[in-house]
Amino acid sequence: RDWTGRMTVPQTAALLERADLFIGSDSGPAHLAACAGIASVVLFSGTNRSRQWRPWSRRSLVLRHHVPCRPCHQKVCPLADHPCMAGLRPDRVNRAARRWWARLHREESPHAPLEKTLRDRSGPHKPQLICERDDIDGSPHSPLVGEGRPRGPRGH
Repeated sequence: RDWTGRMTVPQTAALLERADLFIGSDSGPAHLAACAGIASVVLFSGTNRSRQWRPWSRRSLVLRHHVPCRPCHQKVCPLADHPCMAGLRPDRVNRAARRWWARLHREESPHAPLEKTLRDRSGPHKPQLICERDDIDGSPHSPLVGEGRPRGPRGH
């Protein structure tokens, strides 16, 4: 459902608090979800550096498709097919999100029974890591981003 422009920021935050998993583009709601501790899969175009602008959450995974023109810092993509977003196909996002959720569930509740609900967010948290390669789908040279070395603000 598209809620664009239909809710205030507090209403958006209240809606997000009810979610177990957020999947969406780099946006205000993505950052609100991360602040609320909601597991997130955030889609980044090639406009900005995800290391600088990603949600700072241990439970957020950034996905992007590597293209030679990134980061372009353009407000409007000059390429007709917008390759940095077109490369984030729904099947790959779905697969990465399922694997990310399974990984979070294992790390946060390693001894929990399988019927443990998504709502339970208790347990130790590992830091989210960003890198240039994706190990979420098992392909070390995938154009989607997954995990790797931790980075601080501005890549430090």
